[in-house]
Amino acid sequence: MKKYDLPQPYSQLSKNQRREVRLQYVEQQKGKCWFCGHDLDAEAPEEIKSKPIDWRAFPPGFLNNPVHLQHDHITDMTEGAVHAYCNAISWQYKEQYEVMAIARRTIEELKRIKEKKPIKRKKATKPKTNQLGLDF
Repeated sequence: MKKYDLPQPYSQLSKNQRREVRLQYVEQQKGKCWFCGHDLDAEAPEEIKSKPIDWRAFPPGFLNNPVHLQHDHITDMTEGAVHAYCNAISWQYKEQYEVMAIARRTIEELKRIKEKKPIKRKKATKPKTNQLGLDF
């Protein structure tokens, strides 16, 4: 299996590449879900599965594969391997997920600083401003 430089741009990966990247994340994460931290070999924990989910918002067969490749819908970059239910929760509860994602990225950055590893960042873009010159 090819080793990828993670993260990868999700939309540019073929179905086979997504599978390979997902498996690489599973290995890198030592078999733990990126979202909840529980074993990917087991079902998502009850505190995840007990949350109400509007399944009409998801494509048919969404739960067919129990482990999904999570990606940030704003940056398009892959983030990790997650339980299918955890993926659904991240869609359904987007605002809470974004807070958790920011916290996880902060923790990862702090770990890299502690280990003195370089931080991979996307190239910054100039913020958009309105007619009053205020950022938005």
